[in-house]
Amino acid sequence: MDDWRAEPLKINSAGYFRNSVIAGKLNDVVFTKSISEDKIGKKTIIQLLFSNNQEVNRLDFKVKNPRLYMRHAAIYVNRERKLKHDKVEKYRELLYEFNLSSDYPLLFDMPYLNEKEVFIEIENKDNPPLELESISCKQLASYLVCDLNADNKYHLRFGNNALKIPEYDLANFVSSIPQLLPEAAIGAIKEIPKSKVTVEEKQKSFFETKQFLWICLGLGSIIIFFFSKSLLKDMANRNEENS
Repeated sequence: MDDWRAEPLKINSAGYFRNSVIAGKLNDVVFTKSISEDKIGKKTIIQLLFSNNQEVNRLDFKVKNPRLYMRHAAIYVNRERKLKHDKVEKYRELLYEFNLSSDYPLLFDMPYLNEKEVFIEIENKDNPPLELESISCKQLASYLVCDLNADNKYHLRFGNNALKIPEYDLANFVSSIPQLLPEAAIGAIKEIPKSKVTVEEKQKSFFETKQFLWICLGLGSIIIFFFSKSLLKDMANRNEENS
């Protein structure tokens, strides 16, 4: 270090990095695909089917043939909505549009795609369909940062969409948390069976029972009987007086 004509540097500390940061790690998402050709519409339709709703952050394509191509593509899903008089309307919702070009990498970031079934429609026009070598769906890896003690076992419960986002004090110390943290091993994921909530039947009072209702009906019938009898007797007396 040549500092002959300048003031020497003040070095507080020196060291070396043992690790490196890998940002934006992507994991493969498992799915099945089926490809069909619409010869009349001159389009290729690709169906991607997942086991359940999956968040996809990137789509990667590999085209085998032809060597030069430029195709417009769109991603859509099939929806249903209820109309009046219990009618159901089926429609197509367009999610994203992009171009498949031999001049550019075939890597496409999806801002938000969380579906169980999606369709990719490629416009071929008068060109032969693309010969696709592979299609892969990528999901951006997510991590949970928490303060745990070593050699302890913890249980992580998730999957309840009705819960609100928790608020922890740890969110206020993001700037002071090191980027390189040890990763905890996750065991097998088990589905928690839904517990049946038994509602205890409220004990009814005597005034809410059927016995009380029948007693009221009986008393009402007796009162109506005597009232009718008294009314008939008064009418008979009036007829005698008039005669």
